Amino acid sequence: MSGAAGKRGRRLLQLASIAGVAICLVDVVAFARPRGFDIAPPPESVKETTIIEVPTESSPAPREKAPGVDVVIAGGSLSGLWLAMLLSAGVALGKVARVRLYQGRSRQNPQDIEVASIEGVVWREIPQHFQRALTSAGCFEQWPKQPRESGRSLDEEDFPRNIPVHRLKAALQKALAEADGVELLKEDYSLTEHRQLVQEDSFQCIVFADGGPSLKACEEIFDNLFSQPVPREANGGFLVAPERTLGVSFQVEEPLLPLGTVMALNWAQRRYFVNLTGEREGVLQIRLTPEEGLALAALVRTDDPLKKLRESNEEDLALLWQDIRDACRLFELPEGCLSHLAIFSADAADRPSYTRLPDVEVGEGPLVAFLLGGAARSGSASFGPGYGASGDLEAATSAAKALLSDRATAMKERLDLDAVAGHELVMKGLCARERQVGLGLGECIASGLRKMDGPQAEDAVLERLEATLKQLKRYPDRWPTEVQETLPTVEVLQKGRKLSARCWQAMAASGPWPDAAKEEAQKTVAEAEAAAYDFGGETEEGFQAAKSLEAQASSGSAECMLQLGVMYVTANGVEKDMSKGFHWIQKGAEMGHVEAQNCLGTMLRNGLGVEIQKEEAARWFEKAGEVGHAEAQFNLGEMLWDAELPQDLEAGVQLFQKAAQADLHAAQFKLGLALRRGLGVEMDVPRGMEYIEKAANQGLAEAQYFMGTCLFSGDGLRRDVTKSAAWFRKAAEQGDVMAQYSLGVMHELGEGVPQSDSQAQHWFRAAAAQGSLEAQARVRGPGLLPPPSA
Repeated sequence: MSGAAGKRGRRLLQLASIAGVAICLVDVVAFARPRGFDIAPPPESVKETTIIEVPTESSPAPREKAPGVDVVIAGGSLSGLWLAMLLSAGVALGKVARVRLYQGRSRQNPQDIEVASIEGVVWREIPQHFQRALTSAGCFEQWPKQPRESGRSLDEEDFPRNIPVHRLKAALQKALAEADGVELLKEDYSLTEHRQLVQEDSFQCIVFADGGPSLKACEEIFDNLFSQPVPREANGGFLVAPERTLGVSFQVEEPLLPLGTVMALNWAQRRYFVNLTGEREGVLQIRLTPEEGLALAALVRTDDPLKKLRESNEEDLALLWQDIRDACRLFELPEGCLSHLAIFSADAADRPSYTRLPDVEVGEGPLVAFLLGGAARSGSASFGPGYGASGDLEAATSAAKALLSDRATAMKERLDLDAVAGHELVMKGLCARERQVGLGLGECIASGLRKMDGPQAEDAVLERLEATLKQLKRYPDRWPTEVQETLPTVEVLQKGRKLSARCWQAMAASGPWPDAAKEEAQKTVAEAEAAAYDFGGETEEGFQAAKSLEAQASSGSAECMLQLGVMYVTANGVEKDMSKGFHWIQKGAEMGHVEAQNCLGTMLRNGLGVEIQKEEAARWFEKAGEVGHAEAQFNLGEMLWDAELPQDLEAGVQLFQKAAQADLHAAQFKLGLALRRGLGVEMDVPRGMEYIEKAANQGLAEAQYFMGTCLFSGDGLRRDVTKSAAWFRKAAEQGDVMAQYSLGVMHELGEGVPQSDSQAQHWFRAAAAQGSLEAQARVRGPGLLPPPSA
């Protein structure tokens, strides 16, 4: 189980039946964090001011004694140019004194055929005169709205704007050449240059915004300040080859298919995607299997790789050229319109930090150093808002906010440590977004190419096209107007396209894109979980037990108050009555009953029988936690970790550690994740995996699934597909939907388990019944095929 439903699933920590009250005739389970009751509060609408201000005639003159932050940017990558553009807006306001951008010598970068999809939350931070300059480069809207900030509705978000990276960089170059306070230097930043600048004057910030010479300079200047990425072989763990996506740019003379048709075809499968930058241009992207990625890796480093791919006689490359031709037929693109080819890959390695405060005195060097762009991570196999180039823009925007915050400009040192810490969290979040747990999409496609039947795969894709069209029509406000107005009929979508069996197999195996259907599936799961925590209502036995408990509770028994309250909350022998349940649990908590205090915190946190009151919930969790209640310690830690209260990762980790010492498996799992990612604690991947394995051994399905994915990919552990399958089975047998799906793929592949279509179909059907779109796409034939006996 993943996403919102997964979080709900984590919140069922069953306690032993409360003993010691002989008169109670029913088993009452004290609910610490009941499954299905994690009802998120409606986000408060907070009006946020744009941090990157645009100077006006009424703007105050810059302060003489505080000329603003002096920034050096090493690397002329997209993220470096974007950061310089945002900082230039602060020059006239006295927030920025100078920006020096060392662009390096001109180098051809094949990744410049990439498309940046600028989200509304990023676009809003751009000064208007820069917005006009970037719009003139040519923007195109095709993606649905992707709100990420709490307190903002879909209607308040702009649609993401697609801009080709090469045109975006050219527009930024032109705008920055005319911007005050910005120096564009056609040279690489180096250790020698750094020492000279430090001797000449003090600059507050240095940003390494690219790989290559920029990253080399960073390592020479600061030695191990940032450290290298987590090594591919360390303490028995290693990382396997990254996932890859092939990109081929195109430009046609006639307009493409209607945008609604293109997006319906895009959204029904994840093998092929057309990312548009105009009505007649864009990038055709193909998600690759591991074998395909390796076959292309050497080719893209040669001159004119597209021509060599077209003319290659090697079997693997010939099949890839056939895939490109199939993709052209799918989207009705003439083959002659293709121009440049590149591979986009995601390096899953983490850095311990992306923001550091060098150990230097004020006036002897920068106060803060940032890693952005290629210096921070090595690209992305995914594309669209929040990924790849789009993620780099989000990272640069976050860095600009940290440097231009009101607190920073009011300080002599020009540094807001809270804002810098916030930027570090953004960077780790961006990198974690690229590194979602689960079987790789490339592996799933490889499985389909080996095992799926062509005609069945074609039928599956055609059926999914119809389902996709219904989903697009169900939420019209989420899509650009042109998509809404050009959605095709089912007949148009399913009209005969002469595609190879391999093409149909790959599309069927890839599954559909995540969309509103996932939200519907999660909602259904949440409702089922809530129903499962209802014991059915009034019975004669329960009525008598409640009557006896109420008599003792009225006489001052805190234990009976708790039991009676839980009976009403869970409808265990009585009619469900949240208000009564809250009343009795609150009375027990006020008398000092530790378990009642934890349960009261749960009700206040989730709005059960009362309005949501996060701060009050935290107060009761803290009371219970102070006397060693592990559940309460974990609950408070989770609230601090997940920013339900003002976020404090370090305090959250400390509470996870306390609860983990009491062998609470949820706390062990969360502590393991914190150690793996370096959030609130120093990064320690091996130790993090130890805690996650402890939680898995205690039966936490989420931890078991996580162990399976790490062992399958070799992420933090030595790759072992047999052990991976064993962990997937443990979680799958507990109902974890992603483990069921993953185990199905492994049986389909015959990796780690005997190859078995019947086993694969059994687990696909189990996951499909829980709403997994990927599993639904792989189910074949009628009936549920039971797994053969072990």
